[in-house]
Amino acid sequence: MRCGYRFGVLLVGLCFLGMSSCIDSENPLSDPEKAAPATELSGAWRVKQEDGTRYYHVGLAGEKFPAGLLRMKIIDHSKNGELAVDENTFFVFATAIGDRHFANVTLLEPDQLAEAAKTGWKPEMFKGYWIYEYKREGDKLRLSGMDGDEKRTLIESKKLAGVIGNDQVSFKESSEKLAKFVTSPEAAKLFQPRGDEILERIK
Repeated sequence: MRCGYRFGVLLVGLCFLGMSSCIDSENPLSDPEKAAPATELSGAWRVKQEDGTRYYHVGLAGEKFPAGLLRMKIIDHSKNGELAVDENTFFVFATAIGDRHFANVTLLEPDQLAEAAKTGWKPEMFKGYWIYEYKREGDKLRLSGMDGDEKRTLIESKKLAGVIGNDQVSFKESSEKLAKFVTSPEAAKLFQPRGDEILERIK
């Protein structure tokens, strides 16, 4: 896996040091078992890149998972005609806090997915989360990811508990405290929009 996953240039490729060194937070903003299905995130999405187009296919996770979990597969079509499918399966669920909406993103590796298919999903299968604020604008989805420098500042100032290492800056707060903080004035700089995090809905 790769580190520094982004939702638009998201999730495929940067985390060769392991997911725990890449995540935004050890805990999500809310309980995945209580999440309502985020139908506004379902469907097929694309983002155009310099070397081709990346497609995100998002739908219900299935009966072995909580109803609010969405499953996501990522396919890259490069300009030279090559097709690449990420071997991992990503999962997304939404958290609404007031009038703001957030996506909690995590993944299962192939062996974990096979286990879930046999025995059912368990919360401990998810080892950490990337968290994005999102806004639907017609057929476009605009995302803002957590800024790494701001995460570091918040942890160093002890406003939020977390871990800082050579390849890791991530929060370790409870879901309740993190959810309360992200909508406070102190979190104004935490979510930063990026031009490559605008997804276009195609279906």
